[in-house]
Amino acid sequence: MSCVTIDQSSLPTAFQAEQALLGALLHNGAPALTAAGAITRDQFADPLHGAIYQAIIARIEAGQPVDAVALAHEAEDLGALDDVGGAPYFQQLLAAGEGPLAVGDAADLMRAARVQREVAA
Repeated sequence: MSCVTIDQSSLPTAFQAEQALLGALLHNGAPALTAAGAITRDQFADPLHGAIYQAIIARIEAGQPVDAVALAHEAEDLGALDDVGGAPYFQQLLAAGEGPLAVGDAADLMRAARVQREVAA
């Protein structure tokens, strides 16, 4: 029996879909979350995106505004702003959320990529 080694970097990540979903959440908050369906932090291939998603969910659940400035300040207060790419990365996410990829489609791409990663692992 042969052992196959899988290059983790070649596994699908749906990175752009993750960015589009986060950007849509930054633009629209709770309505975008509803449109995304049941997405969980572990469905993000990029742990950074998962952390940003969790911060967005926490703000929505607390009834706080969801915007790039608030999240950047929160990350800065936690000493994690550089870890999340700095304030400019939140602007990139906003731009990605304005693209043609619908929230539901982005979520579907993320779910499909996760299944592919699990099958390949």
